[in-house]
Amino acid sequence: MDYGEISRRALGGTWVKLSSDDRSQFVTSLGKLIESRYRMRETYLGAELRIRFERESVSSHGTASVFARLSGRSRGKPHQMAIEYRLLWKGERWVVYDLVTDGESLLESYRDMFDRIIARESFGGLLNRIKQQADAGDRDE
Repeated sequence: MDYGEISRRALGGTWVKLSSDDRSQFVTSLGKLIESRYRMRETYLGAELRIRFERESVSSHGTASVFARLSGRSRGKPHQMAIEYRLLWKGERWVVYDLVTDGESLLESYRDMFDRIIARESFGGLLNRIKQQADAGDRDE
């Protein structure tokens, strides 16, 4: 996952107004938050996770999608989730810039949430919230 790309896209116009230090702090904190949330999801689903890659689609614009299905058991019951990895050709490799689970885009969800928080508070308020949530996720492990 390219947390820099996710951060830039999720913040939109706010990104260009930030100092390099603010950008760096945001990318690091958002990366920690995303990783801790997906580790929590894996813990919830249990160790019986399987992922099956179903197909891929590559555009001529340097983007691609890889479609997969995650299956496992949660509390003894079968659980399935459709996943779409959205990728961008960056430099010499493909990087993930969005993850869509059961039709919900991580990037779009973050963009909507971040816009609301920045409008109500400030970028500093958003950064503090993300740092707190990322730190809380680290403590839960």
